[in-house]
Amino acid sequence: MRRGIINLISKTRKPITILFTDIVDSTRYWGRRGDIEGRLMVDQHNRLVFPVIRKFKGKIVKTIGDAVMASFDSKQNAILAAIGIQQALDEYRKKEDAFTLELRIGIHTGQALVEKRDIFGDTVNVASRVEAYAEPSEILVSGSTANKIKHKQYRLSHKTSFVPKGKSRPVAVYSVDWQSHPSLIQDINFNSVLPVMARQRAELFFYLTAAIGLMYFLFQNYLRYLIVDHEKVDLLTYSPEQILMDHPYIIAGLVLGAILLLIFLRYLIVMPILLLRMVKGLFGFSVVFFVLFYAFQFIPEGYRYNACLFYTSDAATE
Repeated sequence: MRRGIINLISKTRKPITILFTDIVDSTRYWGRRGDIEGRLMVDQHNRLVFPVIRKFKGKIVKTIGDAVMASFDSKQNAILAAIGIQQALDEYRKKEDAFTLELRIGIHTGQALVEKRDIFGDTVNVASRVEAYAEPSEILVSGSTANKIKHKQYRLSHKTSFVPKGKSRPVAVYSVDWQSHPSLIQDINFNSVLPVMARQRAELFFYLTAAIGLMYFLFQNYLRYLIVDHEKVDLLTYSPEQILMDHPYIIAGLVLGAILLLIFLRYLIVMPILLLRMVKGLFGFSVVFFVLFYAFQFIPEGYRYNACLFYTSDAATE
């Protein structure tokens, strides 16, 4: 049993480059500005950092408070992402006087246990130590990442060596001169992706539930009557309850779909803002539709009848 588990874990080992970011003096910021301002600061940080990581084919493994852990298959892409992140923050600081956020970034390459939702191993620990050794607004790259990379192309310069906590051998670190690097963020739309936190997941689930409820209502009361003459889709003319009774496997499909949706929302890290706007718009339509629908029920039947006659006679005149 133990040997089988060891074999399964061993198969997940692969070379990977880990990038860590951490906000400088975030604890002081939260203490001075309060929880709401601190939370807004983290949200702004995510809006600037996440799109850059995605552009350079990185995977956001997880967020740890105000720190981000990302993985890259390519050393070069990890360094370019780090440069782009610092450039994005620097550009935003120049635009917004109140924005003073700075990041430390550390990058390290090595073998790690790469699972679907997380990465484990010494490589992750060393990457975190390299990040902690960096100065504000600095990018540090370990020797294993800098190995076989053209230093001039990526503007690497040897800074020093240090012994990470819990280690006996020193790690060489290189600083990246990101200020002199050509801009890497000109084509990035920082408003296209929304970092998804627990609140956004709850909102999305609520909006989707309301939208599905509206679709069920429209199908049950209207849409199935419009397709009654089409034999190829005669199944859809049944009431939903009758469909489920005659085809119980559909229930299993719906349950599976609901489970997959919950899993998707659970592990969703970013999503297009357009998607959230569309779902919100459908939710807004649902609310307005049901308010008008039920308000119409309180109109006396005679008035409703006269209104229909007026509408049809008016249409005929035209």
